[in-house]
Amino acid sequence: MENNNNTNLPDENDKIEQVSADEITVSAIKNSKKRKKTSFFKSRGFKYGSFATAMTALLIVVVIAANMVLSTLSDRYSWALDFTSTGMYDISDATKQVVNSLDPSVYIEITVFYNENSYPYYLSEPIKRFANLSDNITVTYVDPEKNPASLNQYGTEYNIQSGAVVMKSGDRVRVFNVDDYLEQDSETGAMRIYIEERLAAGVLFVTKEEIPVVYFVNGHGEEGYESLMNMIANNGAEVKEIDLMTDTEGFDPASKLMVICNPTRDYSDSEIRLIQDFLSNGNQLGRNLMYFASTDSISVPNLERFLKDWGIQFNNDMVLDDEYCVGTTPYMVIPKFTSEEIMNTGSVMTTVTSPITPNARSLTMLFEENSSYITQPLITTFEETSYSKDKTVVTSTWDRQDTDKSGPFTVAALSMNYKYVNNIQVQNYVFVSGSVDMLESSILTYSGNGEYLMQIYKMMVNEEDDTILAAQKSTSSSVATLNKNQTLAMTLVVLVILPLICLIVGLAVFIRRRFM
Repeated sequence: MENNNNTNLPDENDKIEQVSADEITVSAIKNSKKRKKTSFFKSRGFKYGSFATAMTALLIVVVIAANMVLSTLSDRYSWALDFTSTGMYDISDATKQVVNSLDPSVYIEITVFYNENSYPYYLSEPIKRFANLSDNITVTYVDPEKNPASLNQYGTEYNIQSGAVVMKSGDRVRVFNVDDYLEQDSETGAMRIYIEERLAAGVLFVTKEEIPVVYFVNGHGEEGYESLMNMIANNGAEVKEIDLMTDTEGFDPASKLMVICNPTRDYSDSEIRLIQDFLSNGNQLGRNLMYFASTDSISVPNLERFLKDWGIQFNNDMVLDDEYCVGTTPYMVIPKFTSEEIMNTGSVMTTVTSPITPNARSLTMLFEENSSYITQPLITTFEETSYSKDKTVVTSTWDRQDTDKSGPFTVAALSMNYKYVNNIQVQNYVFVSGSVDMLESSILTYSGNGEYLMQIYKMMVNEEDDTILAAQKSTSSSVATLNKNQTLAMTLVVLVILPLICLIVGLAVFIRRRFM
C-alpha cells in the first residue's frame, strides 16, 4: 500500500520539470512573435540583398571613378589605342629619341592657329601625343577668326596662315602651314599627313645651335630630289633651291652641302666654277656635294669632267642583277655596302636593311689616292650575279648575254679632298651615285638608302647626333582595322577574360547563398 501511494503522488522534481517546460513554451511563443516582427531586417534575404546592393553601388562608383581617372591619364599619356591600318597616330621611335634627347632646360611652345573644337582629330591627336612626350612641350590653340592679329604675333616676316602650326624655342621659330603637313594625291585624292615629321623637324630646327643650309640645284631639268630634300629638312636643316645662273647673291655662310640630281642639260663653265668656289669655301673647305645620275642621263661633259678631277667617272651602261633584285626585275638591283668606316675620318655604319639602286650606271674609280684626293667605293653589286649592258642595247633585253660585262660594279662612291690648316686636317666630300631612282620616296624610306645617305649627310655637315628621321611617314588611312596581335588581344579580352570574370563572380555568389 505504501508503494502505490508513492507512485500516485507527484514528486517535487517532476513538478519543477513541468514548470520549466511551460516556461520554455511561453518563451518560445514570445520569441516567435518577436522574430515575426523583425524578420525582414534580419532575414538572410535582406542580409545578402543588402550586400549585393552595396557591392553594385560600390562597383558603379569604382567604374565611374576609374573611367574619370583613365580618361585623364589617357589624355595626359596618350593611352588611346591606334587601330588604323598604318598606325597614323603612333609616334615613331626616332621622334621619341629626338624629344627625349632635349636638354631639360629647353622649352618648346607649339601654337596651332585654328579653333581647337574644329581642328580635325587626325591632326590634334598626333600633336597631343607628341606634346605628351615631354613636360617641356606645351600646346596652345589660337582661333585666328576671333583674333586675326595673332597671325602676326611672331612678326610679319613669318607667313603664318590659318591652320599653321608654329614651334618656338627661345628666339628660334619654325612655321608649318597647312600645305607643309597635308598633301592631297592628285591621282587618288587621298590626303597624306606629315604632321609628326614636321613636329620632329621643328624640334631639331628650333633647338640646334647651328642650322646647316643645304642647296638643291635646279634650272637644268634636275629631278627626283624631293624626298631627299624632305628628309634633310626633317633632320633640322634649312633647304633652299638655287639656280646657279640667276641666283647671284652668293652662298649663305652657313651652307654645308649642294645637291645635284640628274640634270637634263649640261652646266656651263661659269656654273662649274661656282660649284668649285662653293666647295673651296675660300680655301677653308668644309662644304660638300652630292651628285646623282641615272641611265636616262644625257651627256653632261662639263659636269663629268669636273667629277673626274675628284677621281670618279661614269660609265655608259646599266647595271643589272638577275638574282639580287626586287622581285624578278633585274634593273631593281639590290647591292651591298662595302665598308663601315669612311676614309678614317668618320664612321658610317651600314644599315640592317639592304640598299636598292634602280636604273643605275656603274662608276669607275680613276685612282685610290692622288695628291690631296682619296676615293672609296661605298655601294657595290655582287660579283657572281651582276652584269651590265650598254645603254643603247639594254632596252632590247634584260637577260644576261655572253657579251655583257660581269660584276662586281661600283654604283656609289665617295671622294675626299683634304688639307692641313695649322696642323689640323680639314676636308670636304663629293658623293656620287649612278642611281637617282634610289631617292624615290618609298625606296628611300623603306630600304637602307635613306638611313645610309643621312649618315653620309651628317658626316658632311659634321653632326654627331645619330638620330635619323625618315623622309616621311605619310598615311591616308583612318579605317579601324586590327593587326594580328591586336585582334588576338581583343579576342582574349572579349571572349575569355570578361566571361571568366563574370563566371567567377557568379560562382562566388551562388556558393555563398547555397552553403552559408
